[in-house]
Amino acid sequence: MTRRARLAIVLASLTVCALSSSRAVAAESPGEPVSVTTTPVYLETEIEGFHVRYHPSARERVRRLIAELLPVRRELEARLGVSVLDEVSLEIAATPDELSLGTTSTGQVLRISTNDARGEAVDLLAAVRFALARRAFHEAGGGFAPRWFETAFAEYSSLGVGFGETRAITQLAWNDRLPTLDSLGRLDQADCVGGCNEERAAARDLARFVAEQDRGFERLTHELRQGGSFESALDRATSAPAGGFQSAWHQETSRRHMGLVAALGVLAVASALGLWRYLAKRAGRARVPASTVATSAGSRHRESKSRVHRRSTPRRVQLERHVLAIRSKSSEIPKVEHDGNWHTLH
Repeated sequence: MTRRARLAIVLASLTVCALSSSRAVAAESPGEPVSVTTTPVYLETEIEGFHVRYHPSARERVRRLIAELLPVRRELEARLGVSVLDEVSLEIAATPDELSLGTTSTGQVLRISTNDARGEAVDLLAAVRFALARRAFHEAGGGFAPRWFETAFAEYSSLGVGFGETRAITQLAWNDRLPTLDSLGRLDQADCVGGCNEERAAARDLARFVAEQDRGFERLTHELRQGGSFESALDRATSAPAGGFQSAWHQETSRRHMGLVAALGVLAVASALGLWRYLAKRAGRARVPASTVATSAGSRHRESKSRVHRRSTPRRVQLERHVLAIRSKSSEIPKVEHDGNWHTLH
């Protein structure tokens, strides 16, 4: 057998094996559709450096969002003191599953879903503000800060300090348990994912404290860009002596929240006093003597009956009685006429 013949036999055997395998697979799963994952067609728009790609289902929400992009940029530039977010690529997906289908999933693209994993609507403006604040802080030099503080800056810039954070900080201040900078560092550890609510609230309050200083974040990011440590940057941002920012933060936070506790206490006392006066006045009205009530009711009944009687008397009868009274009154004194004059007889 020649070499070509042997080669032909080998190729034929391989072909038969491949066909047999394909038939076996087809027999095991007859009629199963082949699922092909495709990236949805996105719409695109641009506005002064913001390139936005979004799912068609989010058209109305994105339209309202686009109007807020430039004000958010100006707000962050004013807070950080430098130009940020010159070029931003923003992608708005309809579901979290679509976030993994995009081909441009680099760190330069901010990708957000309009709905969470449970299908509930996400606060799109807050989510975008958070992403832009984090990106802007990183561009301004905040990338040299711990990640937990970068997150705290983004949360404060997008959400402020809410009721939950205020309550947590008030309890910490009341119990003299405000965390130190070292204890806040555990927010970057795995055991704090989805937890450590007290530390997270304290980190956002620290961001609030820096933001309320004169050019606080501008001075902080400038120090970081110059190679300073995070602690020295906080000292510079709060105008505190070396290592004194933590004491300044704790004292200001304690005064603020103890004042809040005092105000709530005064409000509670005033509310209780007002309620007591109201109940006392109501009880006083209920203790009016029954005889007084009966006399008053009787007089009101007689007055009502008199009004009804007067209304029931015909108007014509009343007029006739008035005329007769006048006539009888004039007939009581006799008069006589003489030479055209009337004279009264005595």
